Amino acid sequence: MNIRIVAMLLLGLLVIAGCQGNDEDAVEQETVEGFSSNEYTLVDGYYEPDGYKQVNSITYIKDNRHETVAVIVAIEDYYDADHNYIRSHFVDLQTQKSKLTYAESTRNHSQDIEGPLTIHIPEQDTEFRPRYLTEEQLAEIRAHILQVREENS
Repeated sequence: MNIRIVAMLLLGLLVIAGCQGNDEDAVEQETVEGFSSNEYTLVDGYYEPDGYKQVNSITYIKDNRHETVAVIVAIEDYYDADHNYIRSHFVDLQTQKSKLTYAESTRNHSQDIEGPLTIHIPEQDTEFRPRYLTEEQLAEIRAHILQVREENS
């Protein structure tokens, strides 16, 4: 009799845990090799990068039994190979998909902005590797991105 009660309680906890889902939130800053213009240089069959971009971003993913939601908010500063600033771009993308009805919706706001605006990335940084930031720096990046989002919405 006691085994049945324990089994029912465990089953109930598993059902409740399955409804809660996972929320993930990440604040990042990085330098990404890329193309600063629409002109690509082909070298030995490969496209040669002619610049890089520095990125501050917030990524939020919510995944539960009923839906999956992904939000990306980013500031991108583009530079040529000689470290000359070219332009800044703001991206605010949200995608939502229902697991019940399979309906999907996307909201994409993207525009060029005055810059450069990325923070906590050393100038002329072309080392394409992860950097570790303090909690204070991550909080500053989050606040900065949300402020730029509010100004450009």
